[in-house]
Amino acid sequence: MQTRGCFWGCGAAVFYRRAALAQVGGELYEPLQAYQEDVELGFRLALAGWNCVYEPGAVVTHLGSVTYGKASFRKKFNSARNAEIVFFSCMPRPLLWRFLLGHILAFMPQLAGHIIRGSGWSYVCGKAAFFLAHIPATRRRREFVQNLRKVDSATLSAKMRTGWLAAALRTELGRSRRKRIEASGAEK
Repeated sequence: MQTRGCFWGCGAAVFYRRAALAQVGGELYEPLQAYQEDVELGFRLALAGWNCVYEPGAVVTHLGSVTYGKASFRKKFNSARNAEIVFFSCMPRPLLWRFLLGHILAFMPQLAGHIIRGSGWSYVCGKAAFFLAHIPATRRRREFVQNLRKVDSATLSAKMRTGWLAAALRTELGRSRRKRIEASGAEK
């Protein structure tokens, strides 16, 4: 496998240039607390014209979800809320309008997957928290993030993964199928 570009790096396995962090206002956006904060930083860097590179030879062990636990209410809540904060604060206006319908349509299969896994309530609470309490702060954050922008929408869009909606649907369907198989195996 070869080194290649990617949109952002997982916060557990990424190195940044000091100059890059300084240019985009420092490190992680603290109000996100956990989950999606690395995506938000990656978005800021991409908007400012920095590139992210995936190195397949690097090996990192990331335990994942140690802070809150894999199935905790707080993890699902933060993930759901923070996805909205990142989308609405980081997406440039032309791309926001272009991807908004897909963003909205992805809600239903994601909700279905969370319901099947028993985390529907925390997912809905996270989404509701964004719309009920975080819109003013997100507008202010959006102004800051968009002022970092040095690349046009076409350049940014080219860096983004395409086919994400189909991939998200496949992921949710796969999780649901695995859960059913595990449940039927446990009953035997």
